Amino acid sequence: MNGKLCVKTGERLTSSLLPSQGPVLQSRQARALAALSCTEEESPMPTLKVTDETFMDDVVKAPGLVLVDFWAQWCGPCKAMAPLLEEVADELAGKVTIAKLDVDENPGVATFFEIVSVPTLKMFKDGKVSSEEIGTVPKDQLIEWILKEV
Repeated sequence: MNGKLCVKTGERLTSSLLPSQGPVLQSRQARALAALSCTEEESPMPTLKVTDETFMDDVVKAPGLVLVDFWAQWCGPCKAMAPLLEEVADELAGKVTIAKLDVDENPGVATFFEIVSVPTLKMFKDGKVSSEEIGTVPKDQLIEWILKEV
């Protein structure tokens, strides 16, 4: 059986839970359902949660490529990006670390990097910002962006 298991409800979140409205719409609905049904803390995730306290070790001092998603709980586009980032983290494991930083819970790092819009994605290469994207990014464009930085 495929789909993401929600630890909170025990449901397997798949497009089959949704009315048949075509594969693209079902996929979007399934991602939205997954983002709303399971919070970050309740579902197993391949992304790395970072905080003001762990940012230096987990991102700046980390070897290789780290993509940081600056996001907020109240942000709809951030919630829409969450399942895409999980998929990309799975698909590109070993090539990139995808980290998530809640800007409301971690204002120090968010202020330091002058985050004024969420979602903001910053790519860190050898501890330095190499590029950034502001707003939602389609999965294929996200993968292309990461692979270009590897």
